[in-house]
Amino acid sequence: SSKLVPKSPFQRASKKSDLVGHQGCRSRCYATASSHADTTDGFLVQNNAAEQASKMSKNRRNGGPYSLVRGGESCPDSDSIILVKMLIMAVFETAGLVGIIASGLALSEKADWAKQLPQLFGLPLLQFATLAFVVFNSSFVSAILEGGTSAATNQVLMPNVVPGDPNWYANLNKPSWNPPGWLFPIMWVIISKPTQFLALRQLIISTESTSKPWKALTVYCSHLALGDSWNKVFFGCQRIQLGAAVITSFFALLVLSAILFREVDVVAGNFMLPTCGWVFVATSLNFAILRLNPGKK
Repeated sequence: SSKLVPKSPFQRASKKSDLVGHQGCRSRCYATASSHADTTDGFLVQNNAAEQASKMSKNRRNGGPYSLVRGGESCPDSDSIILVKMLIMAVFETAGLVGIIASGLALSEKADWAKQLPQLFGLPLLQFATLAFVVFNSSFVSAILEGGTSAATNQVLMPNVVPGDPNWYANLNKPSWNPPGWLFPIMWVIISKPTQFLALRQLIISTESTSKPWKALTVYCSHLALGDSWNKVFFGCQRIQLGAAVITSFFALLVLSAILFREVDVVAGNFMLPTCGWVFVATSLNFAILRLNPGKK
């Protein structure tokens, strides 16, 4: 704390300079404030600017108000606002994913250079690549949308966020049947994603001589987009109740896509069953965490 002494013009100018530095040029302020002290008429006045700057610097390192770290319970947005923003982003992501599939199918059928490419697992190489990209990298499309929009657009579409607790999920009460952490990457990367790719492959091959099942493909891409939204809402914004609502919609679209796949090709629909089973477990886990943590949002 500072001693109360009469302020000289030099001190007032120094304080004003500190304020400008904090507001307009924080990095320069951090470099000078740590050793900042005012000397007036032989008296050393201990300035608390160093302490304040240290707190601001620590705040930045931990994901302060200028960072993009998503914190849940300190998020100023209401659940309804977060939900609307996430749904808008999900619509854009769905359109992007459907566009990638459509582009791959169209180019492989019409472009001469694409026709000369070899086939892989019974698919033209370009179709194989686009389907694999959609299945395994749907979140990359979301990241492009977030990074490619302007700051003003991001403020409209993305939740306003402040730092959250990095140990938030670990500290939640979970049911006794909570799957071990090592099981999640095995289920997603080794079982769920490959079987989804096989389902898409079977769907495309079975409709090679007919019109493509765009309704089924659009619902499938919508389920991927909502899955990315759930990750942002539950783990990013740390909202359990809202996460339960999003993952329920996510699971419903997944089941609907499996039904639509099965209407076109039974094998394609069956390939979606492992993912349906695993997302059912994830949905049940979300609701169990909601029940066991009544004080959390």
